[in-house]
Amino acid sequence: MMIISGQILTIDGPKNLKDVTKLDWVLSGTIPTRIIDIQKTTVKTYKTFSTVPTLWVGKDTKMKTIHGLMNMKNKDEADLTRPYTTDIHVAASIKKSDEELIGYIFKLANGSHTIVVENCEVECDA
Repeated sequence: MMIISGQILTIDGPKNLKDVTKLDWVLSGTIPTRIIDIQKTTVKTYKTFSTVPTLWVGKDTKMKTIHGLMNMKNKDEADLTRPYTTDIHVAASIKKSDEELIGYIFKLANGSHTIVVENCEVECDA
């Protein structure tokens, strides 16, 4: 449900999560849309992926693939498909932070619930 670390794909290219602001144009799948609201929340538990180490998402955040939602297996590996490409088998892990992290939840103008982050589609406000 939230993104903690990573780069969001905007119409001007990738942008660091912390630099994204309201009214920025981002990609929702392949469609550009504006961010109309950003909520921040604190979190200590998050999910990471071996092939995309800069992407941290809330532990219950859904990841979309071209085959549907990402399949987590045994909570330590996942099948992750970057949009419009092939399956990538990755190690995924749930981690806990000693300190609180900031998680960002985005609301998009077109009503979509997905946003492209680090070449992966993330459910951002569902």
